[in-house]
Amino acid sequence: MRISAEIEKRAADAIHLVVTERQVSTRIGGRPSGKPGCVAWPTWKDRSLAFVMQIKLSEIPMISQMGPYPNEGMLYVFYDQKQSTWGSDPNDRGSWRILFGPEGDDAAEIPFPDDVAEEYRYPELRLEPRVIKVYPVCDDPRIFGPEWSEEDYEQYSDFVQGIFQSQPKHQIGGFPQAIQSNAESMALQCESASTGIHCGDGLWEDSPEGRRIAARSTDWMLLLQIDSEMEGANMWGDCGMLYFWIRKDDLAQRNFENVWMILECF
Repeated sequence: MRISAEIEKRAADAIHLVVTERQVSTRIGGRPSGKPGCVAWPTWKDRSLAFVMQIKLSEIPMISQMGPYPNEGMLYVFYDQKQSTWGSDPNDRGSWRILFGPEGDDAAEIPFPDDVAEEYRYPELRLEPRVIKVYPVCDDPRIFGPEWSEEDYEQYSDFVQGIFQSQPKHQIGGFPQAIQSNAESMALQCESASTGIHCGDGLWEDSPEGRRIAARSTDWMLLLQIDSEMEGANMWGDCGMLYFWIRKDDLAQRNFENVWMILECF
């Protein structure tokens, strides 16, 4: 690829989570497991959230090299059963939750609340980590330039897609595999919506509020992205992805209360 030396400067470490037959604790779907009493099932608008994924951090190699992640502990991911929120509205807050708890050999599965519908009790798929390098999507201003030809664009797209070896793109850290936007615009959306400003309010233009949002958006990093999993029958929108973002200081302090989620689909 003619531009390979240039794009390699933008590479970032990430973890690709792939389906495995090994008896690991990290998984998508199924029921969460934890030490008794460590996880209170979250609700939103008087309805239990659906359980999406859990990650046992001690199973993830290089985790601390991708940001201030804890070296051990459990992350539990929940999202609205009806997938009624997309992360553009400040009122979406609470329709997803990421909980952090301790690891433990005495972990037991936590039963579903009665109001979690059967179709939102996703089949369990165990996941194991694969260390990869990821890159910005093609229209990210850090990678795409006017000197690129159509052939360059196509080659780069094929290259980025090939990293995941035709597997769902469940990923920890690095650049998001964005469907409708890019890392920069996602960070802007997180800063805007999480601070009470609807993303459709047109503040990206040159205004004091727009400049404030742009300056503070650099505090955000991708915590986790969760792809649609055909085998597991969990689909986000139309074959989309869930992207969970966190401020770097919050991650360092193990504070997952302010994580912001964005859903993008085709």
